[in-house]
Amino acid sequence: ELFSGGEDKSLQILDSATGKPILKKAKAHGEPINCISAIAENMVVTGDDAGVVKIWDTRARKLVMKYEVNEDFISDLTYVAHESTLLATSADGRLSVFDIRKKKPIKVSDNQEDELLSVTVLKNTKKAVVGSEDGILSIFSWNNWGDCTDRIPGHPGAIESILKLDESRILTGCSDGKVRIVNIFPNKIVSSLRDHDVDLPIEQLRINADATIVASVSHEDKIRLWDISDLGTEAGDDDSDDDDEFESDDA
Repeated sequence: ELFSGGEDKSLQILDSATGKPILKKAKAHGEPINCISAIAENMVVTGDDAGVVKIWDTRARKLVMKYEVNEDFISDLTYVAHESTLLATSADGRLSVFDIRKKKPIKVSDNQEDELLSVTVLKNTKKAVVGSEDGILSIFSWNNWGDCTDRIPGHPGAIESILKLDESRILTGCSDGKVRIVNIFPNKIVSSLRDHDVDLPIEQLRINADATIVASVSHEDKIRLWDISDLGTEAGDDDSDDDDEFESDDA
């Protein structure tokens, strides 16, 4: 199944084989839907331009939870299943943390004085890494959500997307069109994949099942595929910067 949401405020579920709609919920939100994430076989989360987060039971076809704690668009969502915990970043500068079984948030962070755009969890659920408009990676410690405990500067623009490679490494998609490899503890921007050849932000990064191919999406009519099979586990020890580049295949 494919899930979609957008400017018309509707939530749609499509059959991935036929492309035909299975379900369409018109006006699922009061504002355009900015991000969407499937968190279980029959559950999907949506976040809108007004900062509202909703959790839907797609089998029962109904809303099961609604959170209204942020004041600007929800930019990214990450779910940790064994903790039943949902993390949401917002352009209002705050990270919101929810136990999806409860109506009130676990915690809403202090305002980071920067738009928060992306988030992932690593270090065996001990750390959350958050990307911002100003190119800062902020690291939050689990159950200490009030403020970040570490920061990694170095990106020249907004960190639009973060993809977890393993428990110590992430890929970041930046507004300068580059995908970078970043090591967490020790904190270091290791190197970059070859850029998109155009000065456009990288909005999304996804990885295949065997962690050998990464797909990236920017403001262009194509999906780019990156062969990362050579990264292995040694990339975190690489002292190089943007000169060490991996080739990409256009799709």
